[in-house]
Amino acid sequence: MRLPLELVAGIGHERDQTGHRPSRLAAFIGGRIRRSHARNAYFDAGRVYGYLNWQFIHEDAPAERAQMLRAMAGCWAAMGAAHTPAFGPDPNEDEGGRDVADSDRLSSQLLYLLADVEECAATGRGLLGDCTHPCGLTEEAWVLARRAAGPYSLASRSRLIQEFAWAVAPTVGGQAAETVFCLYPSESEEVSA
Repeated sequence: MRLPLELVAGIGHERDQTGHRPSRLAAFIGGRIRRSHARNAYFDAGRVYGYLNWQFIHEDAPAERAQMLRAMAGCWAAMGAAHTPAFGPDPNEDEGGRDVADSDRLSSQLLYLLADVEECAATGRGLLGDCTHPCGLTEEAWVLARRAAGPYSLASRSRLIQEFAWAVAPTVGGQAAETVFCLYPSESEEVSA
């Protein structure tokens, strides 16, 4: 029987809470358990996101959509936090080496912003904010987000949010922008769905 390389390569030199060094085998097993828990958390958040996504595309009321977007943003935040412990570093070559965990966190930030947009559409108050958003949004993106927060129909808001997604794509990357595109399909995509 061959032992995994991690067992033989010096893993297990850290000390536990009592000051003792765990055996290499215990450290190896502990690492596997932590990785397994992180993967479970990642996939659980993904399943919840999928369920919320299905509900979201069938909901027209902006207030309910805002609540669902906040919950979906929480799912992306959880996936972003669990990704690296679960799978290790995962650079996305299509986005200049940006780690997938960072893309997950950017998706979360975009969805929190879109939740504010939907809430503004429901309440009639304008979207406040400036260009200091954590995603580093451009002025063009802010203008589109503020316009989408107006009292428009869902179809009009979706068109504006599609434009918003195109405007933020160079900043946040394709994966985070695709999250927005999937939630706000264009009219041609709605007809074919």
